[in-house]
Amino acid sequence: MERLLIIVAAFALCIGCKDGGKSFIDENINYAEAQYEVALKIVDEYEEENGEIRTPFTIEDDESIEFVNEKAWVGGFFPGSMWYMYELTGDEKYAQEAQKLTEAISGVQYIT
Repeated sequence: MERLLIIVAAFALCIGCKDGGKSFIDENINYAEAQYEVALKIVDEYEEENGEIRTPFTIEDDESIEFVNEKAWVGGFFPGSMWYMYELTGDEKYAQEAQKLTEAISGVQYIT
């Protein structure tokens, strides 16, 4: 009886994800894109207003932004996320943003 329940549960799970979980993945990529669009808008506005490229650390709901300290070990997270978004979507805008942000922090590789 226990084996039958396990088989039925596994079958039910397979029916529920007949597309191989693709829609779950797509939904999450779409959600990430929406979040990063907001972040990029804020980062680009800051760049236009201040003439410098900064990497965000935190962006609040009110769109206030806290930037990463130049020497912080988390400085590459946002540029890295742009590279991942490019890999996931193939959208060139993410590659361009990733390149720009990566170059902006390139000097930290020499900090000892």
